[in-house]
Amino acid sequence: MISEGLAVASLGSEGLFYNPAQTQNRDLTLLALNAYASSFPGPLSFFDAFAATGLGNQVSLEGLLIRIRAIRSRLELPREVLGEVVACDVHPDFPAALKRSLELNALPPDSVLAFNDDCFTLLESRAFNVIDIDPFSSPIPYVYKAIRCATSSPQKRGLLCLTFVDSRILFGPQRDSCFHLYGTLRGEGCMKEEVGLRTAVHGVSRLAGVLGKSLKVLFTYQNHYYARAFVEVASSKTECKTLVSKVGNLYSCLACGLQYQHTFCRQSGERNVINPLSPSECVGCKKPLSLSEIISRTPLDRPPLRHPVRWEDARRS
Repeated sequence: MISEGLAVASLGSEGLFYNPAQTQNRDLTLLALNAYASSFPGPLSFFDAFAATGLGNQVSLEGLLIRIRAIRSRLELPREVLGEVVACDVHPDFPAALKRSLELNALPPDSVLAFNDDCFTLLESRAFNVIDIDPFSSPIPYVYKAIRCATSSPQKRGLLCLTFVDSRILFGPQRDSCFHLYGTLRGEGCMKEEVGLRTAVHGVSRLAGVLGKSLKVLFTYQNHYYARAFVEVASSKTECKTLVSKVGNLYSCLACGLQYQHTFCRQSGERNVINPLSPSECVGCKKPLSLSEIISRTPLDRPPLRHPVRWEDARRS
């Protein structure tokens, strides 16, 4: 038996997947939900798009592991903060495994609704205020439909909680793979963690712009092998027009290590004014600059998530 927050779980054949390295991820997710609810009318509806994982080629109930995120969210957030909780997985034994985990935590069977299908099906047919996408790779293939789902709610806005486990692409040696996923080619230089986060945000903001939706980054962080981003998407074509002023080129001096940002445009009233040409040489050592990549220049954290939140405030009394 293990415990995390208010949740308890049995490992092994009892069918619950527990990754202690992601404890901070789950803690911050609950705090983010609690903080976001303060700026939202009414309880949030929450969709956990990846609520289980299989073990190798096993297909029995013992081979299916339920992730603990949905259980903790139901236990630790009050009903006025979190309303409907829906968990999704394609494994045929997922509903039975989730029911067993709910019983272990003394929760009613309907406290977390099980959806036994591909997450795309639910993203296309429902609307949720908060969507958590935590795959074993990049969330980008799921973001397009998640944006449409979140902005289909009556409030026309929602929160996406995205986990990027493709750290070798965002922060490591696999720079070439950046282009087809994130629309940019990550170059050499320092500040790999921040540049990787801004690359991830750029990939998500491109998809939001295609749909005519605005994107506001509320909080991001990088921890070991994964990155996490909490972004609000909303239906606003007016805000979409400002996207070009929040994107720019990143230049690096390979001789002394200095880096320069050059935005494509700047806002002047309601218009975007094209900026002059970017610098061609380093102001420090006068050596030529190398173009690293296109990145998002938006702030990586802001209210309502950027303020002190006591952990006790996110727990159910």
